[in-house]
Parts: sequence; C-alpha cells; structure tokens
Amino acid sequence: TAWERDPKRLAAMLERRVRMLAPLLDLLNPRAYVAFYRQLAFEAGEIAQELHDLKIRGGLAKPDDPLSDDENESSGKPLSVKKIARCNELAKNAVKYYSIFIDSYHTDSKVPETIDADHARAYLMARMHRARLRTKTKGLSIDDQIEGNKLALWEYEWIVNYAARHPECEEKP
Repeated sequence: TAWERDPKRLAAMLERRVRMLAPLLDLLNPRAYVAFYRQLAFEAGEIAQELHDLKIRGGLAKPDDPLSDDENESSGKPLSVKKIARCNELAKNAVKYYSIFIDSYHTDSKVPETIDADHARAYLMARMHRARLRTKTKGLSIDDQIEGNKLALWEYEWIVNYAARHPECEEKP
C-alpha cells in the first residue's frame, strides 16, 4: 500500500482485501488452522485500522506528519456525520478482528499467564491497537465514550502489568 498515492484507490484496495480475508475467519476451524487463523485475524484488524486512519485523516499521511492522537483536529476540517459513522464502523471492525486474534490465545476464555516469546509481540501489539481504537470513536454518548475509555485503560494497564511480570518482552525488539 505504500506505493499507492491516490487515497481513493488505496481505500478501495484495502476494502477489497478485508472483504476477501474476513469471511475466511468464519470458514476456517480455529483449532485446526491456528496459525493461519491468527494471521488472518491480525491482518484483517490491521487493514481495518489502516482504513480507519486513512478515512479519519482524509488522505494519505505525509512522511513528516506522523499520525497524531487527534487526527481530525490536525486537518482543521470537521468531519461529516456520514464520515464519522464510517470511521466508527471501521474502528469497531478493527477491534473485532483484533479481539478474534487475542481470543485465539485464550483457553476456556482465560487469559494465559504467559504468551510464547515468538508470539508475544503480535499479541501485545493487537491489545495496544485494540485499546487505541476504542478511544477513537466519535459522536457517541458520554456513557459509551466512558465505557470505551475504561476498556482502553484496562487494556493499557494489562499490557504494563504483563511487561512488569515478563521483563524479557521489553528487552526483545
């Protein structure tokens, strides 16, 4: 996607990718094809997140303009209700796919004490992305915003606690 300069074409390609990959999650047996299932879920989450960031920014990011915490405020233009609804839908989808990825590591709905060192980075990044996206929805009621921020805070605290319990994950790039 780095080679495509037209934001509309990039968005169309990303939407096509997620439309092609996401249905496979319903068709695959997550226990028989664990690695492939996880890879698809993470990739679908990344694509939905990239689409969200592209839509909220209103175009491509410039190399010297990294994604800020308040993407739409940096552009100076208010977003339309339709665009906000689309961005919220994309954020919700990304959270869903990252949750599928994260849940694939849990046995009997219990979070494992430790994640395999080879998978820890992807697992922690999925939790980080999920927390970030929960705070990016716009136009929700105050109660819904508070609930999203509470979930994000809990997620961030869990990541910090995991890193404190497993210092080896901080040392590996």
